Amino acid sequence: MMMTKAGMAVWDEVQGDCDAQRLKRALDSSGEKSMTLDGWTPLHYACENRSISDATRAQAIQTLVQYGVDVNAVDEHGWTALHMLSKNKYVAEQDSSLNELLAGGANAGVQTTDSKRTALHFLCENEGVTPSALTRLLKARIDVNAADQDGNTALHYLTENTSITTELLTPLLEAKADLNTQNQFQSTPFHNLCQNSLLTSAFVRLFHQHRANPNTQNNIGNTPFHFACENYSLTVDIIQEFISSKLVNLTITNSLGKTAPELIPAHKQDCVAFAQKYAAPSMGSNISLATAKVSTVAGGEDASDLPSPLTKHLTSWNASLPPFDMAFYNAICCEPAFASTYEEVQEISLQLCEAPNNSTLFHSWEQCLTKWRTSLLVAYTALVQPDLWSNYAEKYGRSVPSDVSKVRGKVVEVWQRFPDPAQRRERLDALTGLFSA
Repeated sequence: MMMTKAGMAVWDEVQGDCDAQRLKRALDSSGEKSMTLDGWTPLHYACENRSISDATRAQAIQTLVQYGVDVNAVDEHGWTALHMLSKNKYVAEQDSSLNELLAGGANAGVQTTDSKRTALHFLCENEGVTPSALTRLLKARIDVNAADQDGNTALHYLTENTSITTELLTPLLEAKADLNTQNQFQSTPFHNLCQNSLLTSAFVRLFHQHRANPNTQNNIGNTPFHFACENYSLTVDIIQEFISSKLVNLTITNSLGKTAPELIPAHKQDCVAFAQKYAAPSMGSNISLATAKVSTVAGGEDASDLPSPLTKHLTSWNASLPPFDMAFYNAICCEPAFASTYEEVQEISLQLCEAPNNSTLFHSWEQCLTKWRTSLLVAYTALVQPDLWSNYAEKYGRSVPSDVSKVRGKVVEVWQRFPDPAQRRERLDALTGLFSA
């Protein structure tokens, strides 16, 4: 059907200046309430128009709605005028247009057919979004936790928005947005937040207060803390906020075997040093024991919980260990290569505490301690360069064991073959068997 002159005037107006009076005259002259152009109604064009002010657009929307244009008409992809408006970053800064559209009966819960997104998804992705616009849209009985075809909720988009503020997050959190919903990549909004260049300790605190899980792993094993640690916006305050929450598990490894602290950029030395106080190096660690600011108290087993006949023996055993601190000791206890051996020590120790005079148990305990000590010697020589042994002996007040000193030459050869800090696993494999249990 040929377009009338009045019809052409309507399309010119909604794509141009959108003057309300001229638009009304054109509509009255056309007499057509269901007109479309390329699948869009005049409301679609008015809401998509980026060259007019919010006040002008609001008046145009009011004029079109009063005339009878279907406020919930969809195009071939299921987009309504509200979808267009929410995505238009040039109008999100003001709310008059949004108010007019919702007052006119716009259904805020409609999901597009191409991506299954609602207006809230688009508004949260919009860099021009305002707290008041979010609050207004949330009052329109919209499902704050609706997921799109990729499993993303509106909060997923808001947390990766480069305009994010706590004021923007508040309306969604007050509307009970789920902070732990996982998308198709198993990432939660907390994962997205921790990858955002605007990440701060205040954001982390806010998410912890609303029960966001810092230990959820995505499809490659990364937790939110992993992403925070590799974020170039990382600060000591952010790390401290994670740790002080008492929720984060520092031992979780991703698919590459890396814990979160191991991903801290090397140039962030203050962050590396701070994280080292809580996350000691393991066989895969990028954090060097040589550069860490750790305690000067030598590490080992706690003898205070044992019956007095056993305390003296365990104290002597501690003294036979290489010079390292408690953080290093705890890290080796959790290292998968040695965990089963340490569990044997713990189990037999518990049994011996119940029967300290049982000679058979005591003998088994001695054997377990000997085996465990061998593991510690291997770990120590794989992690600490031989040139540093004397420094640690002085620092921790414990001599380098004679059986370690005797094989120094072989340890040096292994370090020459695998000098890279990332080659800890290769050194471990090469040194296993060097000490006989």
